[in-house]
Amino acid sequence: MSFGYTEMNADSPVIDIQVTEKCCWEGWEEIVEKINLFSSAIKKEKTIICLECYPGTYESVNLNALKSGLNPSAICLTNDLFKDEKEIKEMVDKYIPENGIFGKVASLSIEDFFQNKKKQSILNNIGQIDSGTILIYGVGASHIFEPDILIYADMSLYEIQQRFRRKDIANIGLHNQEEAYSKHFARGFFIDWQIGNNIKKEVLKKADYILDTNNWQKPKMVEGSVLREGLSVAAQTPFIQAPFFNPQFWDEPEQKNQEEDFYWYYSCVPEENSLLFRFGNVLFESPVVNVIYLYPKKVLGKTVYHIFGAELPLRMKFVDSVDESDNEVLLQVDPDTEQKKTIFGFDCKGEESYYVLAAEEGASMLFGLKKGTNKADILRVIDKKKPEFAKVFNKIPVKEHQHFTVPAGMPYCTGFKSILLKVGIFTDFLNFKLWQKNSNVVSMQEQMLHRGLALDTIAFDEDIYDAENYVNKSSKVAEGEGWIEEQLGCVEHQLIRIVKHTFTAPVSHKTKGNIQVINLVKGSKVKVESTTGAFQPFLVYYSQTFIVPASVDEFRILPLNQENDEEFITLKVFIRN
Repeated sequence: MSFGYTEMNADSPVIDIQVTEKCCWEGWEEIVEKINLFSSAIKKEKTIICLECYPGTYESVNLNALKSGLNPSAICLTNDLFKDEKEIKEMVDKYIPENGIFGKVASLSIEDFFQNKKKQSILNNIGQIDSGTILIYGVGASHIFEPDILIYADMSLYEIQQRFRRKDIANIGLHNQEEAYSKHFARGFFIDWQIGNNIKKEVLKKADYILDTNNWQKPKMVEGSVLREGLSVAAQTPFIQAPFFNPQFWDEPEQKNQEEDFYWYYSCVPEENSLLFRFGNVLFESPVVNVIYLYPKKVLGKTVYHIFGAELPLRMKFVDSVDESDNEVLLQVDPDTEQKKTIFGFDCKGEESYYVLAAEEGASMLFGLKKGTNKADILRVIDKKKPEFAKVFNKIPVKEHQHFTVPAGMPYCTGFKSILLKVGIFTDFLNFKLWQKNSNVVSMQEQMLHRGLALDTIAFDEDIYDAENYVNKSSKVAEGEGWIEEQLGCVEHQLIRIVKHTFTAPVSHKTKGNIQVINLVKGSKVKVESTTGAFQPFLVYYSQTFIVPASVDEFRILPLNQENDEEFITLKVFIRN
């Protein structure tokens, strides 16, 4: 396979990989035809095909299509080799408490789920078969038998979460489709996805073919070497992630009629977002984590890799409360580093802050406690049918382009009548809800568990009462003709650095060997270009996020559609060196 030039599509988050031969197939008919051709070319009497699956893959849909097209002599389902469900529950329940809401990261591998006698019996049976095609399918398939053809079925965590919500799938080794979504998510977060990601790190490096199974009605398969080449390209150029809601959007350009509104859906949640590649005329979706797993140092840089391993810790997401009133409250508290390690088994620092993109008249945020407030005072307020939160919590007016740093242990609400850009390290799943409206959607047990942990997490010290010290803290770092650079937040003990550039002229940036996440928080449109010609220029629209890998040395951001010296603002986020 030979490649032509590669580039980021200027008007959409698609990385075009120009290929000279067909390398990507769409629909089960094309896919099984290609697998059969490859199998015939091997010229072996007995061919072992392993289809390794990320947890959450639709077994019935995929397996039926493969059985029909490949006509295997024998089929081995990894689900049939797992321990009994009772035994699996006993094994995983020490990581997921009885309430099933929170848990600890499991030190389990897929091998822990296999029943040794069942596995050995299958190995013996496979060894006795002399000819034909043997299909091994499911989570852990690559751990059963050395394959002649290795195929990996991949998908994003966002799609898996939707399948949990629809009760389409269960957790590994269980028949628990009907359980509450919160329990599915907790098992996925602490167990299934840890196991799935460890398998993925092994298989991505060597799979002959990769399946995109996000859209079960429209499966796609690409040669493993070609996807790895595409991911190598992504590791060396800035890239934009695909939106959650419609990864097929750019297959149907006639639908693109509200360009400006569309970009509100972008964010940076690496486990859930995907990259979009175009191989020939086929659009292929691959989770963002894949490029990090394959090329961690190129993407993250040595500092981030040293601290966090092959994980992108930075997050950006939007919080829209424009239509909410003071009665629409979600009060929460973030645990500190020691609590995260003790409660969740995560040995990492958690930080978050909020940047105000838009605020209507009367917009506000509950942030910290009034001086002298104690636990009993909080309980008296939140136990009332109509809590008067302003009696114990600071109610701070919110204006556009303000910045709030949230220290661990400070109770806060994400606001009313505003749109915020949340910036943080790792997931907000690891926080506690002190009070929330519409609490009827969760059980009383879950409400009380959250409340108790939140109250125990509040740090009753001067920081909690002096909330103003965490609002709009900034310092000028540098300036030049047409631009100013400021550092936001209380940075003494923070790993995250948030840099704000206000500009009317082009601004040059350097990564200094450290991954950066950037969002355009003011201005209609900018162009991002390499100062050395290392990548093709591309467009970024208002509120859109893009990632700059550590391997990119220098780049420049240029304002476009500028009228009357209009100001542009970007937020750049990175881990300090």
